[in-house]
Amino acid sequence: MSKRLGLLIVMMLFVSLMTGCFGSDDSSTPTPAATSSVVITGTIPALSAPAANMPNFAPVAYGTNHEMLVVNGATMTEITGSAVVINGTSYTATVPAGAATVTALVAVREKTLGKIIYSALVGNLPTAAQMTAASLTKVNVTGVNLTNESTALATIAKDKNIVAPTVPVSSSVTTMTATVKSNVENAVGVATVTAIKDATAAINAVLNNSRVSPTVKSSILSTLNTELKKVLEAFVTAVKDATAVVSQEIGATTLTVGGTTISSTTTPAEVEQAVNHVTVVTVASINAVQDIVVGNGTAQTAIPFPTTVTVVMSDTTTAVKNVVWSTTSTPAYNATTAGTYTFTGTVDGTTLKATVKVNVGI
Repeated sequence: MSKRLGLLIVMMLFVSLMTGCFGSDDSSTPTPAATSSVVITGTIPALSAPAANMPNFAPVAYGTNHEMLVVNGATMTEITGSAVVINGTSYTATVPAGAATVTALVAVREKTLGKIIYSALVGNLPTAAQMTAASLTKVNVTGVNLTNESTALATIAKDKNIVAPTVPVSSSVTTMTATVKSNVENAVGVATVTAIKDATAAINAVLNNSRVSPTVKSSILSTLNTELKKVLEAFVTAVKDATAVVSQEIGATTLTVGGTTISSTTTPAEVEQAVNHVTVVTVASINAVQDIVVGNGTAQTAIPFPTTVTVVMSDTTTAVKNVVWSTTSTPAYNATTAGTYTFTGTVDGTTLKATVKVNVGI
């Protein structure tokens, strides 16, 4: 009897050990959640052939002298976990969705001094929670091309604290480049954007010209950063030391910014004055949004929220802005309970919030 009991205990221990090693078939075991991400695609200037065509979780090399990365617009540091793949003059950048909203810029920078020479403002990326609520694991943002204009727009937006637009929580987003351009031009005017675009074009033409001496290029790069005044100071150096290259690139050797003419003889103090005279038109208020009436049983995803709102600018003009509505309301939306539910919306170009009332069965 004791031998049989001993054998039974040994067998039970063996089964227990095997279960511990290989796990349980219990269907209640949690399944890891799928990782959500924002995938950004576009083109980059043909500075030189890419050194690699593989994902890189640090800045990825782009030719001999440059590297590409995705940065947080608030800190201008690389977004943790982001990756870039370069294929010729096209790129794909993947950014993991986080717990908090982050303003993303795609950038190409010079390796030696780490100065950004091309950039594009993508916008405020959706959070992991927002993507989960929309049943999405990937948001594809296309057409984010790095050009002199995109660099000028990103520079102005950061320097003048222009609120970045929000990337819609959608599987395919094609409008961000046009939205960024519209927001910045509405804020500072087309003339200012054109002037900074020309300054950026002149600087990059000099930096990429093999006939310009390394000393001149180094002088420009040592001055250049993402501040508007530093871009203009770098332009002054470019005009002074590589006049012919600048003239050929933009057809002129002067710019007008904030009512001041910027030339080879402009001083840093005059540049700063010009930048200070660039006024920013902001959103002063948001017009009321008409109440939405739906029947009992209407799912939240079926509510016909407006995609735009009308705003009043600080110069008293009006404009139409995109709006992204929250997935929560006050009180919490219940399709089968008659009542009024208030939703808030994030409006492009402002921290002010839109509100709309959804009346169910009323």
